[in-house]
Amino acid sequence: MRKRIQQAGLIVACIAIWAAVLLYYWVCLRQLEPEKMAKDVTADLVEKDNLLTKIKHDSVLLSAVFQGKVNSRQQEYLLQQPVYIYAYNNDSLVFWNNNSVLPTAPWDSLLNKTIIKEKSKGVFVRKSFEFVSKTGHNGDGHTKHIIVAYLPVKIVYPVSNGYLSNHFLAEIRE
Repeated sequence: MRKRIQQAGLIVACIAIWAAVLLYYWVCLRQLEPEKMAKDVTADLVEKDNLLTKIKHDSVLLSAVFQGKVNSRQQEYLLQQPVYIYAYNNDSLVFWNNNSVLPTAPWDSLLNKTIIKEKSKGVFVRKSFEFVSKTGHNGDGHTKHIIVAYLPVKIVYPVSNGYLSNHFLAEIRE
């Protein structure tokens, strides 16, 4: 009698484990559906765009960036951002928080526009805007302060292995 109860318990345990494995497989498969991936990428880009808007409206931070007076707290804050930020005085790059992607020059034709840029390191959304200090002009009146930001969508590695694999940066959201 005891042996039958043990066998029935093992069978129930095996069925429960198989059910858990199948449920896990179904959840993982659902994460790869195009609609779910598009939703995740969109949510990730909205989150990064909101972060960029917050940085755009932080005149103290941007003034420090363009004056070359970024303190350690501000620098650490900018380095931790998931958005690649490049600051230009006219055509001269004066600040960047990521060196994995080479930025393009801040052409006036692309100012205040959003474009999708495919580079060797992946796919990015490129946004740019001009920063005007609180005084209403840019210092001497001739210097253009321009921020170019890359919002990473997909990272591509030239070599792929178990450690480096091409991936979308959007987090899996429930």
